[in-house]
Parts: sequence; structure tokens; C-alpha cells
Amino acid sequence: MARSHTTNNLWMAAGAALVWFAQGRAASLQGASAGDAATAQGAADPFAIARAKLPEGLLVFPPLERDEWSSTRLVYQIRPHYGSASALRVRLERAHEGRPFERYENWESAHYLFTALASRLGGEVAYVAGIREDGSCVVERWVTEPREAGWSVALASPPAQPNGAPSGPAELVYEVAHADQWRPRRVGQSGLGPVARSTVLTTPAGPITAMAADPEGRFLLYYDLGLGTLFQRDLLAPDTLSTAIAPSSTAPALDQVGSLELFDVEGEGRICLVSRSYGQPDGVGEESYLVLHDAENDGLFERSTALTREQWSLSPYADTSKRRVFWRERPAR
Repeated sequence: MARSHTTNNLWMAAGAALVWFAQGRAASLQGASAGDAATAQGAADPFAIARAKLPEGLLVFPPLERDEWSSTRLVYQIRPHYGSASALRVRLERAHEGRPFERYENWESAHYLFTALASRLGGEVAYVAGIREDGSCVVERWVTEPREAGWSVALASPPAQPNGAPSGPAELVYEVAHADQWRPRRVGQSGLGPVARSTVLTTPAGPITAMAADPEGRFLLYYDLGLGTLFQRDLLAPDTLSTAIAPSSTAPALDQVGSLELFDVEGEGRICLVSRSYGQPDGVGEESYLVLHDAENDGLFERSTALTREQWSLSPYADTSKRRVFWRERPAR
């Protein structure tokens, strides 16, 4: 889950759109008629319908769950390429602060064009949204098996309760997976575990352009650009439908959401920050925000506050030092 705009902007990934051409194949068909070649040419891009639905200039932010790289031991990311059905999985890991990172990476393919990402548990559980070939939209859960003797991330606070049950602050801690102490990767051992994928939701609307995952795993927030609405999906009752919690008429920030962030604020409880930056003809952005409040951390947002850029800068939410992060460290063994 992203902690700040600065951290998000470090990892904006926007690659060139990937287009397949069938010209070589058509030219190599000995004796093929002109009609056959034209058919091969027209069937070149299986994502033509999806690409037409892809918002122009969409930036997909790889989620980063720590603001301070200087103190972290594990960084896990999924870096998609704009307009592509492939993404680079990256894992940076080290024994403790001050040591160089070991880097592991590999490519993953999908059956959709990536449009949004969110994560929890240090990135080992990721939520990936995209547009499928037929134009429908999907959100998948990607769960990565931790490396043996490598760092993993666990929820130290009590187990997740159903939405509506008050919960204390979430606490995430480092654990060593399947071993008594951390060790670097052995020769021949993969640095990245396999990914188990499952479908969270599908929708004919969309595209889904922003998401935030509850650190306790109770729900997923996502923004549907086509409907201009912020939705909440109950992850503990997967057969239920998504609930609309804020339509675009609620605040200007919901006209086209740029990002969703979940964090705790001292004295206020859980906050969801919805942000939007409007591009102006002179190149100056006009920012607006919507703050959703969940004082008891029960998964139910009881009120909202719309803020302009000026109001935001004067609000307590702009002071990142007042945000309580979800992490606490266990001494390295």
C-alpha cells in the first residue's frame, strides 16, 4: 500500500504500447491469397478491443509499502508496462540495514492489459487489475510464496474480523520463511517464489484505474473510471457484490482518481485518501482530495471530507509525520 505521493512517483511505470504485427507471417504464406493475408493482418492484435478502452496516458503505480528504503529489508514490486500484458516482478532483499540488496526478478504474463495495482503484506499479496481481450475488466489476487530462509511479512495484530467489527491498528512484521534465521539465496535457488493467482472480481464496466488493499485483508477499494465511482469489495465474503461508497458527485477528486492510499492518523483512526490531479492548459496541475474516515477501523467509512489543494496543505493529513505506518520491526536474528 502506498504511503505517499513521493514514494509512488519514484516508481511510475509507463512503457510503450505493445502491438503485434502479422506482416511477416502473411508474407511467408506461399501461395496465400490477398484475402488470406488481409485476414492475418487484421487479426494481429488480440487486445484491440481492450486497447481502445485503455485511458490515454494512464500511469500504473507499482505499490511500495515502505517510505524509507534506508531501513527496509524487503522490497517487492510488480512493474507493468503500459499497454502490455506483461509485468516485471522485482524483489530486493538484504540481511539488515546497511547491507547491499540482493536483487531477483522475472517476467510474468497475463491475459489482460494492466491498469492498476495494490498490495498488502509487503507485496507478497498483490491485487492486479486489467482489461481483458473482450473489453471486460478483471481484478486478480497474486500471492507469492516466500523464499526459503528469506524475509516474509506477517500480520502481527489479531486476525481480520468481518467488516463492521472494530479493530485496533494493523501491525506488520518481518518473519523468516521456513528457517530459523535469514540466509542469502543458495546457488541454484530461485529468488522469487511461484505466484498463485485467483480472480477477485470481474465487471463489464471499468477500466479500474486505482486500488488500495486493506492491510488486514478485509476489503479492497477500487475506482471504476467508466462509472466514476469508488467501490469496496468484501474479501472475507467473496460471493457478495461490490458496494459503491462514493460516486463522482461526492467530490471533484472522484472525477478521475489518481491514487488511493490507506493509512492511520493519530487520534483519528483509519483514513483513505482519494486524490486527483487535473492537468491544465498551462501545464499546472490543480489537485483535489477526498478524505474518507473510518475512526474505529471497522472497514466502514462513516464520513468524508472534500479538500482543495490549499485546504489539503493546511490539513493534518498532509503531515506525513502524523501518519502511523503499519510496520514495527522485530530484531533481526
